[in-house]
Amino acid sequence: MGDSFGSLNRDMGEGTSSVDRISELPDFILHQILSYLSTKEAAQTGLISKRWQYVCKTFPILDCHEWFFGRELDILNPKELGMPKDERRKIFNQRVKFMSYVDEKLQRFHEENLCVKKFLLHITLVSNNLASRVDSWMELVTDLRVQELDIYLTVGRERFYVLPMKVLAMESLTILNLRGCLLSSSFNRDTFKFSSLIELHLRDVFIDEATIQDLIYSIHSLEVLTLKNCLGFEKLEIYDHDTLRKLVYHPHKGVKAKKLSVKVLNLEELDFCSVDKDKTASEIIIDSACRNLKRLSLSGIPIDAKWLQSTISSFPLLEHLFLGGCVLQVVMKLSSPVLKEGEEMPFNAEEYNGIQFPPLELNSMKLVTHTWTSANYVALSDGLFWSLRPEILSLELNYYSPEFLKGMLKSLVVEEEPNRCCSQKNIKCWRHSLKDVKLINVKGFESNTLLDSKTLSNLTNFLDDWAIDAQRTVKSYGVLTGETLSFRFSW
Repeated sequence: MGDSFGSLNRDMGEGTSSVDRISELPDFILHQILSYLSTKEAAQTGLISKRWQYVCKTFPILDCHEWFFGRELDILNPKELGMPKDERRKIFNQRVKFMSYVDEKLQRFHEENLCVKKFLLHITLVSNNLASRVDSWMELVTDLRVQELDIYLTVGRERFYVLPMKVLAMESLTILNLRGCLLSSSFNRDTFKFSSLIELHLRDVFIDEATIQDLIYSIHSLEVLTLKNCLGFEKLEIYDHDTLRKLVYHPHKGVKAKKLSVKVLNLEELDFCSVDKDKTASEIIIDSACRNLKRLSLSGIPIDAKWLQSTISSFPLLEHLFLGGCVLQVVMKLSSPVLKEGEEMPFNAEEYNGIQFPPLELNSMKLVTHTWTSANYVALSDGLFWSLRPEILSLELNYYSPEFLKGMLKSLVVEEEPNRCCSQKNIKCWRHSLKDVKLINVKGFESNTLLDSKTLSNLTNFLDDWAIDAQRTVKSYGVLTGETLSFRFSW
């Protein structure tokens, strides 16, 4: 950042004095520059001059995160953890400073009638008494014409912060993120006045079935809806919403989601993740009226192959299909549908009597496995590529099941004369259609390297070494950055 400021602040011609050209820019442009920096970096610009001190003080993004005052502030009960008294006192003082900081920020913006583009509050409610403090902040926030509001509250078990009704009537909001809140059943459709809201993200929120329905249908401008780990409702039904483009629904792990029923013509992306092994995907109704669907992600549920084929064939614009942690109930061969006189196409390819059906072309396909003990990789490849033709295939690196990756790669090596053919009667096997497979972003390999026997051997060694390094990284740091192997298919 220093070099950029220096080059822009130099005089533009010989014999002229140096001029601070950046500081002469209007406030809104300087605020835009600060928006590309982290909160810490933006605050540091206040050291440049008095002009920048003012710019920082009026910066319309208020990031009030308790971690800025101490990483231990997210501990709900330090005493239960056996922390010494002096450490607990230190955390208490840090929390007081943090709350005073939020008080001062909001009060000053309110008194000077300054606009706030984004307000982020991340705080741990260690006692019920802090809820009233948050109430007072929300009272100030609702008068600041906030466009993006992020309320991230960590609360105790089975506790929620009751969101003030006034927050739900903020007409200036375009993005709302709520976590750890309770939306009271006393709210109704008339309560919500989100005339400009585009994105709504609810996580660890308690909201009953009637309220979630009223909330969704009262927001006529809503394009993105995320519901993760929420309590209070067991089924979600969304019909004929004119603007909704993306829906992410991950039911609470302790609640068995009864039904997800979606019939939204303009929906382009659907992400459903559940840990309910007793419910099959066929019990989750995704209506074929969602004909503009481009991305479909299903995770953690048993999948009926016939239902999956029927579902895919209902979405002619589908570009991305993600199946994560899904148990296939039967071996599947995915096919594009050819419907004749309105009759449903039978599923088993053997019943086609030698008729070849056109393959379903995909821009990209990604395979992810979390645990894998053994598999018939040839049969798995046959099931996936029977009538799916991805241009890009990505395999997520997984240190505790490298054998899956090696098995899949071996099954993809193109042979001059395929001897693992899955052709049936006159139906042409996908292996006869595959011209070649090339690596496109694998570390240590040149782009467009052909996947042949030699490359496979090098990749196998690479995966073994990667798995060892990944295990060390997880053991040392507890976190592993996700990586993928990507390949380009030529058909």
